[in-house]
Amino acid sequence: MSIARKARRQAQRSLNRQAAQAPFLPGDPPDEELRKVLQAARSQSPGEALMVVHGQLLRWPQSPLLLGCAGALCLQMGDSAAAEQFLHSATTLNPLGAENFNNLGVALKNLARFTESEAAFTRAFALDPTYAEALYNLGNLYMDHGEHHRAMAQFLRVLDIKPDHADALNNMGMALMATLNMPEAAEAFRCAIKAKPGYHKAMINRAQALALLGESEQTITQIEQALAIAPHYTAERLLCFQSALICDWSAYARFAALPVLAPEGEEPCPPFSALPFEDAPENHLLRSRAYAQGHFLRPEAPPQPPPRRGWPPAHRLSVQRFP
Repeated sequence: MSIARKARRQAQRSLNRQAAQAPFLPGDPPDEELRKVLQAARSQSPGEALMVVHGQLLRWPQSPLLLGCAGALCLQMGDSAAAEQFLHSATTLNPLGAENFNNLGVALKNLARFTESEAAFTRAFALDPTYAEALYNLGNLYMDHGEHHRAMAQFLRVLDIKPDHADALNNMGMALMATLNMPEAAEAFRCAIKAKPGYHKAMINRAQALALLGESEQTITQIEQALAIAPHYTAERLLCFQSALICDWSAYARFAALPVLAPEGEEPCPPFSALPFEDAPENHLLRSRAYAQGHFLRPEAPPQPPPRRGWPPAHRLSVQRFP
């Protein structure tokens, strides 16, 4: 899904949720005008839809619903400052709209106003105890500030409401990795992939957790599954490292291709940089010999029967008699 299409869907969901949950106040437009806004969000870009909302706000400037819609659309366009102004006005006029408080928390988070953002997300969930996205955003806020245990507590609350929330499972795994709990992190990523098959980000994260656990074969399998969906530099580099760890030197060609895939400014990786220094050289030698035996050497020929005694008939001397 393209970024523009995803932005339109997010704006439309936000507008639909507001229309469904927020009571119509005296300043809100009638249903016919509201349908125009929803249609614009469904069929147009966020910028075009925002122009429609601006036109409606000229007629209903005190509409919490329209102000919240404008704020949601500004968020999709990346203008958090404008979104904060619209959403602050919307929550002032209607202090019972959970969606507006959630979106206000997102705008404040983008503006690096941690305390206000935390209060907005908390207020959104207090207004709607089934609103898992507010808790999910609160968990991400804590993650950004390095408060991993508080983040995990919020993600667990999300999973109590929506057990198959793949993004919460993935971010739970990230928080567990940050606290060096690799076994549970790998399990969280596995659950995220199960909840959302083909979840590329969770696949790569699980591969990294498995690599830190020393599970090279499982790591390689997980990376190959992720790369079958889409190319990814981090996954390619991790695959090269894990292949080198088991002395799979066929990955040398992958190391040579890494600079082409690397983001700008990324230094190329030496082919043997993944080998751990603390590992004994004789272990590398044994793994190398085992790999060579399995991939390059021809199988041993079956034993042949011993040769017969005596000369074969073609080589025996013949005795001739002379008269």
